[in-house]
Amino acid sequence: MPSVTTTAELLEQYAAGERDFRGADLRGADLARADLRDIQLNYADLSRADFTGAILTHANLTGSTLWGTNLSEANLSEANLELADMKGCTMGRADLRSVNLRDADLSRANLRGANLFECDLSKTNLDRADLRDTILVTVKFAATNLGKTDLRGANLEQDAQHRKALNEVSLDGANYDDRTQFNEDFDPAAAGMQKIAS
Repeated sequence: MPSVTTTAELLEQYAAGERDFRGADLRGADLARADLRDIQLNYADLSRADFTGAILTHANLTGSTLWGTNLSEANLSEANLELADMKGCTMGRADLRSVNLRDADLSRANLRGANLFECDLSKTNLDRADLRDTILVTVKFAATNLGKTDLRGANLEQDAQHRKALNEVSLDGANYDDRTQFNEDFDPAAAGMQKIAS
């Protein structure tokens, strides 16, 4: 497993066929629009890095630190971000289809317009996150903290018609508080959500 500290080193070694960069320190790295599919960055420090428009499909980012990281419009489909610390991360319009975000910390994250189709957000902390206009289709929210989260415009449909179209969202057991913002016609209690003190 190579040790890299600069963007140039990472890209050079990746181009040579290396994929395992576990524990790398790439704080503030500029990797915008880089093609890094299948990369392993488990427990790496990627805080404040720029991954705008990057391709990170099937990437392993388990336990990585992504404080304030920019992943806008990045393709992270089928990536593993379990246990990742993503406080204040920007993921606007990102492709997060089938991403594992179990136990991740996405507090204050911006996911506006992101595609979360079949994403696993079980036990994820979404406190004060912005999920406006996101695609939330067959998403798992079990035991997730949605306190003070902005969900206006998000697809939270659960009626029979949408179930037939696979647009069912399971919010059963997810937490919300007085400052969680929903669409006007959405009833969190009917969706099985649990209200907690704000």
